[in-house]
Amino acid sequence: TGAWTSDLRHGEGTMRAPDGEWVYDGHWHNDVREGHGLLKTLRRATSPSAGGTATPPPTAGDGSAAANGELQYEGEWKGDQRHGEGTALYSDGNTFTGTWRDNARSDGKGTMKFASGDEYAGYWRHEQRHGKGCCSFGDGTRYDGEWSHGQRHGEGELTFSNGDVFLGRWVHG
Repeated sequence: TGAWTSDLRHGEGTMRAPDGEWVYDGHWHNDVREGHGLLKTLRRATSPSAGGTATPPPTAGDGSAAANGELQYEGEWKGDQRHGEGTALYSDGNTFTGTWRDNARSDGKGTMKFASGDEYAGYWRHEQRHGKGCCSFGDGTRYDGEWSHGQRHGEGELTFSNGDVFLGRWVHG
């Protein structure tokens, strides 16, 4: 449902997969998701190997949201891909808020809230913690410092839940 121009989705509208697996509610431009929108995976895809079929969300690039374990994405779209600021909720309970480019988390600032209670806010590169960032752990421990390829690496400060502080240099973890 929604606005159409010359038989193309154009303007605000909602599209549901024929099998009911996903729904997109947001802005369209010439039949392509463009601008702000919300994509929700409503149920897991039926496995073709089990004799069923499923309709993937209309994405380009790296594949469907459901295949990536993504339950929901709300944010900016460009050329039918997640692009700009947005938030994704994953099936494991983790949530990422930050910059997206070409359907993937982009290099730059972002925050990942983990289902475990841990939270990382800082810089990302190739979908890994990389650069300056702060990670607060569920047990009250906090690391604020440099990261490289997902590991603590470089100068940092580790504050334990009892208030003790360790200042130092980490090498690959």
